[in-house]
Amino acid sequence: MRMITDLYNPSGEIRLIFFNPLGMTSEYWLRDLQIQDHLNQFELVFTDYPGYRKSAHMSCESFEELASYFYQEYAQLPPKESICIGASYGGNLASKFTQLYASSKKIILIGSIPYSDSFDCTFYDILKETLNQNKLFDFSKYLTDFSYTEKEREENPFLTLMFFSYLKNNGLNKTLLQQIQHLERNKKHKVQGVEPLILVGTKDPLIRSDYRDKCSHVYENYTLHSYENHGHFTLNNNHKAIAQIVKYIN
Repeated sequence: MRMITDLYNPSGEIRLIFFNPLGMTSEYWLRDLQIQDHLNQFELVFTDYPGYRKSAHMSCESFEELASYFYQEYAQLPPKESICIGASYGGNLASKFTQLYASSKKIILIGSIPYSDSFDCTFYDILKETLNQNKLFDFSKYLTDFSYTEKEREENPFLTLMFFSYLKNNGLNKTLLQQIQHLERNKKHKVQGVEPLILVGTKDPLIRSDYRDKCSHVYENYTLHSYENHGHFTLNNNHKAIAQIVKYIN
């Protein structure tokens, strides 16, 4: 399966590569955020993971292995400075890909934890249990309640039902279980030679009091911005964060 699904403005001098949150396709960037309207001065490369959009599931043990798989496709693109942007799960893949292959010290991480600890793994255990029991609605509710703020859920009361319908129609159980295992296996490590921009929401349950310490364990230098009243999907209705991304790239 090809991971690259859409490519915008190939003449842009800087290339941005987008990696999606868990359970989502590139439509998160293109439809939900319409990010192409805000970053149209750059080349934009959008991806989907193997197993999504009714593609065949691919056995893949780790972020390193998935980064290596994507690199085979990335290497066919014309060489230029390439900056990865990853949200949530996609942030961990973006970090690993940048560490191993990318041509820039810059990386943009949105609502992504640098590594998983026992608190995070407790939540992953709940998600795995619901998937193993084929309780897709329960899985959808857990992930929706976790990812969206109370205000976002009130404004769109069908978020859980929409996500459940999507999962049911696309048969993602096996792929989601594998992705959760990637997160569990992402233990404390060092990433040398990159200086990430990290964007988080103050209402994101993943962003606890030790978050800055966790970032410092992994990255020697980084810039962290937090946004009041935003949740796990930090860019949702957040023009200030998008402006910060443009400033950082330039």
